[in-house]
Amino acid sequence: MVTRCPLVLQLRRIDVPENEQDQEYAEFLHRKGEKFTNFNQVRQEIVAQTDRITGNKKGVSEKAISLIIYSPKVVDLTLVDLPGVTKIPVQD
Repeated sequence: MVTRCPLVLQLRRIDVPENEQDQEYAEFLHRKGEKFTNFNQVRQEIVAQTDRITGNKKGVSEKAISLIIYSPKVVDLTLVDLPGVTKIPVQD
C-alpha cells in the first residue's frame, strides 16, 4: 500500500512574468515557510512525513499531509488522496 495517510494537495495558480515561467514551488503545512523547488525532494518529504505519522510498520493514519503547489501552469484545484482498501491485513 502506497498511501497510508491522506494527502491534501492544493494546486494554486500564480501569475509570474514571462521570463520567470519556471518559478514553480511547493510548501508543506508541517514545514511552514520552506519552499521546495525540487519536486524529487517533495516526493521524498511525502514519504518521510508518512513514515513519521504512521511509523515504519506500514500503519495507516487519518492525520493528513497538506501540500500546496504554486505554479503558473495549473488551475486552482484541491485534491485529496485517501488511503486505499487492502485485501491483506498489514501490521498496525
